[in-house]
Amino acid sequence: MEAQFSHIIGQARKYHLYAEKPNELFNAVNALSQAEIEHVYSEYNDRQSKFQPVNLLRATIARQLLDGKEVNELMIDEIKNRIRQKDKEYFSYLTESYLKQLSEYSMAGRDLFANWQRYWFILHPFIYRDEIKVETRKYLDQICRQLIKDLELPDYSYTSFDFLGPNNFGDTRCWIALYSSQKNNHKEATNN
Repeated sequence: MEAQFSHIIGQARKYHLYAEKPNELFNAVNALSQAEIEHVYSEYNDRQSKFQPVNLLRATIARQLLDGKEVNELMIDEIKNRIRQKDKEYFSYLTESYLKQLSEYSMAGRDLFANWQRYWFILHPFIYRDEIKVETRKYLDQICRQLIKDLELPDYSYTSFDFLGPNNFGDTRCWIALYSSQKNNHKEATNN
């Protein structure tokens, strides 16, 4: 399990650095290959799907990177403001139906980006994806299975959360929970 722990600890340290020092995160995103950015762009630029402000933000960041611009605080804040203002001219490359969704999107209540104030929460899908995500999940699964075996807990189940976090906002840590198979999930197990 040493290799698995080393991998996860290394990722956690890197993501913690990115979360605490946005310029390090911006450097990492700006250093991504064209293919990686195209992959992010295609993932978040689904114009047929329902309008979601954060997806538009991420797609627009990727689009700007593909146009040779560098991501930084000013770029992200400008895109957020253009979305808040429902700036159809700025997003004129989008389909009419998507622009209509943007125009009709309710801005009532809290800010659209209240949960995405930190740049790590916005940009983590640029960094934590594909092979890294698959490998991390595989390692968490291996750790859980090995712990159940080593601790001789045959009637136990497990759950794990990777660097997406429990709400998929992005996290700088991951965690596991072992619990009795008599419980439906880890939450039920902690309530007793």
